[in-house]
Amino acid sequence: MRLSGACTACTGSGMNRASVADLLAGLFVRGRDLAWSSLNEAWGRIGLPRRRWQNLRLWYETPSIARARTETPELPLLARRVDSVLPTWEVDLLAPRLSWLEDHRVGGAQVLPGAAYVAMALHAAQEIYPDTRVVSVSDVRF
Repeated sequence: MRLSGACTACTGSGMNRASVADLLAGLFVRGRDLAWSSLNEAWGRIGLPRRRWQNLRLWYETPSIARARTETPELPLLARRVDSVLPTWEVDLLAPRLSWLEDHRVGGAQVLPGAAYVAMALHAAQEIYPDTRVVSVSDVRF
């Protein structure tokens, strides 16, 4: 359905753009095939208004959670420090950066190597006591 003549007639007879838009919307909803390109030629394209929800921020998180989600940890085995009274770290042992753990199995069961526990303890000591240099560990038993 060509509308360029109809649009000219409508606007010439006193109908405003909103009335014509309502008329066209009604025709479109009722299944009429409209030649939108002819309407765009007559009036030009206009931007649609943004919906209210498009301006809303729907993702709220604390700064510490945002860091944990976006930053790569310096110490992969400790991953991220948890806000706690006691020194506490959290690690996802299934994270892709620790994929080597998949190969560490004993009797078919996946286990964390003892050396990883020692490495985590040394890194934790470094984090808690940054001015102290830990150079050795002794009497480690597994």
